[in-house]
Amino acid sequence: MSKPNSHRRELNRVNRYRAYLTEIRASETDERRPLKNFELHYEITRNGEIFPKRLNRFIKHRVSPYSEDSTYIQIQVCGTAKKLNIGKAIAETWLSDIDINDILRKVPEEINSIEAAKQAGLFQAIAKTYHVSPSAAYYVLKNFFMHYGSV
Repeated sequence: MSKPNSHRRELNRVNRYRAYLTEIRASETDERRPLKNFELHYEITRNGEIFPKRLNRFIKHRVSPYSEDSTYIQIQVCGTAKKLNIGKAIAETWLSDIDINDILRKVPEEINSIEAAKQAGLFQAIAKTYHVSPSAAYYVLKNFFMHYGSV
């Protein structure tokens, strides 16, 4: 049997990464809160697992076509399909305005872009401090840099 070519190896790597991103890692005992703006229908864990109350089970994320590291969930509310970024959903549900302001005050001045924050490991540090997914920290900092600095 011949070795797969480099294109096939790259596709296999991407597919493994996508499977990792969309894997459900929550259990019934994980802490959940009502998903902001969709409180009657959905709950979300600190890691971004979505729990539809009607289905009574967690549902898988989808990988964003625009970013290899971003996932979203497509939900149905009143017959209308809506796409919801997981990082945004976690940040809006689990982080208060006080938490977000505290995060932004603690960003060092030399970090003035998303790339600099990524290289400094800021997403993981914020996620660990506030017990949320790094995607929530990415969402908070991305919005900050879009409005007040470079992205």
